[in-house]
Amino acid sequence: MGFIRYITFFYDVFEQCELYLDREKHSANILSPDSYYIPLDFEDHRYFFQYSDYGQEQIFSLYVRYFYPGVFAEMHKQPARFDKETSHQGLKSVEMNTKRNKYNVYLAKKIVREFLPLIRKVMISKKKVQIGIAGSFFSRENFSVLVKKSKAKIFPLEWTIQLDCEGETILWDERKLLAESGVDFDKFDKFFFSAIPYCFPKVFIELFKETEKLHSSCLKRYSSLNYIVSEAWINDTFLSIFLALAQERGIKHINNEHNCFFHPYVGSFVLHELAMSDIFVTLGWFSHHLQGLVKGASLFEFSLNKNVGKKYEILYISAPSAPKLPHLSAAWGWECENAPKQFEFVKIFFDSLSVKVKEKITYRKYPKAFLPGPMYYDKEYILCEQISTIKGFANTDEQSKIQMRQSNLTVIDYISTSYIEALVMNIPMIFFWNADAYYFNDENADFFKPLVDAKICQTDPIEAAHFIESIVDNPEKWWFSDETQKGKDEFLDKNLGQPEIMINYLLSLLN
Repeated sequence: MGFIRYITFFYDVFEQCELYLDREKHSANILSPDSYYIPLDFEDHRYFFQYSDYGQEQIFSLYVRYFYPGVFAEMHKQPARFDKETSHQGLKSVEMNTKRNKYNVYLAKKIVREFLPLIRKVMISKKKVQIGIAGSFFSRENFSVLVKKSKAKIFPLEWTIQLDCEGETILWDERKLLAESGVDFDKFDKFFFSAIPYCFPKVFIELFKETEKLHSSCLKRYSSLNYIVSEAWINDTFLSIFLALAQERGIKHINNEHNCFFHPYVGSFVLHELAMSDIFVTLGWFSHHLQGLVKGASLFEFSLNKNVGKKYEILYISAPSAPKLPHLSAAWGWECENAPKQFEFVKIFFDSLSVKVKEKITYRKYPKAFLPGPMYYDKEYILCEQISTIKGFANTDEQSKIQMRQSNLTVIDYISTSYIEALVMNIPMIFFWNADAYYFNDENADFFKPLVDAKICQTDPIEAAHFIESIVDNPEKWWFSDETQKGKDEFLDKNLGQPEIMINYLLSLLN
């Protein structure tokens, strides 16, 4: 998946340059080749090229040097460097969220402590693990059930490798070999391959032998391993390499679908995941048009059983908006060229609310700690006039699930995981679907119909505002009505399976 993002970033700049760059009208300084930054892995690559000005400048400079050599002046800058030694724990690459790394390691240790008597009894070891979990965001409860029922034959994979990520000699001959142009290449192909020597991640060239050796050594410890369950591989280079090496040894990759629905969209990357996985287990939906699917369920903790008091009258959960897409898919309906559409939708919504209702709203920004990079629109600045009279801002250090539980009514302005969590927790919630920004494919054109009919999914900003005005005094009366509950249940029954389905499926694969 990292390579697909790689192509996307470069095609985006290429297309803009093809459309608008005119050597007769424009002048610019470009980066010199010794100013280029060569990323470590695909996460570093994404952070640099999608989310930094320097990365965008580097792609532009590569375009100009290839198609207009000697036309624009070059300038030298010192590229950034990595720390000398970088540790990869649990196959987590450099740019992955640190908290997530610690959580996964802590989770594995907690499971070991909880089931220590059982583990001692069956003398479990790495050699007895048949199904390894690597980068799947299962709840503690579901993890515990899997470990206990399988007698620890299903268990998290865990190890540490260390790579010296600085000081290596750049293998220019090998890089130039990868950059050789084909006779059938079009203009973009030629540009893309010409840039490979300066942009392809080091882990696949300079560091590949060492990475392969370390991961292969780790794999040998799991001699009974038949399957690896993983969803995080799409955002983790080192985990992807590990899975590829495992597949060479006949170990199958079970791709449990991430905690959101991506299949309804035009350009869905589920097709890519299907092609690169041995088994793709969905959250609960199924399509006869896609081969290789297993109708499954999620072991993610969508719900929160903790009892909390009410704190917010209306909680508004806001999306981040980036100027660059990671993938050419309509799933990112709040980013790139669709960001202005979403801003306008939200502006109209707030402008259509009465001051009385606005004063009931607590606004939750998207947590900065969860953003993969710095290049994002300042959405709250864009909406400053519309949100000037709201009650206040929520603490983003708290879980959104807790805050939704504490709210009489939740409003979500984008389509991701939060609306599913609210549906599963069965708490009053509406979310926005701007069909002019989120394009659905023909097979799934009616994907949200049960939720639209129940008024949970709002497609018009003015109607959404008027609807909230009508239910704000008693959201639960609307939410727990037969019509609303019917729409919610119909959507969940069709698309989200119960955890036991996934648990039983994995248990059925054991010898």
